[in-house]
Amino acid sequence: MTSRTRIEVTGVVQGVGFRPFVHRLATAAGLSGFVGNDGDGVFAELEGDPVAVDAVVARIVASPPPLAHIDAVTAHAVEPTGSAGFEIVASRASSGAATFVSP
Repeated sequence: MTSRTRIEVTGVVQGVGFRPFVHRLATAAGLSGFVGNDGDGVFAELEGDPVAVDAVVARIVASPPPLAHIDAVTAHAVEPTGSAGFEIVASRASSGAATFVSP
């Protein structure tokens, strides 16, 4: 069985190594998907064994990078795509919200 979860993280999550952190966790857990950022924060989709997906999401929330400060995390199930590998995707524009970046 495979599941896919989309997460969105807001707070001081840019300029603190958050995307490489998520990439390391996901690849170590054997998950596929992607992580990126936009004006709202960091977003990711994690696909693979449901237990591994849940463990990575829990680790992101419980042990973020040292300079990060998480204000909120939302997670919801999405349809698995069967993607292979995990990548950091290019930053993208968003709704115009301002995200705090660590100095």
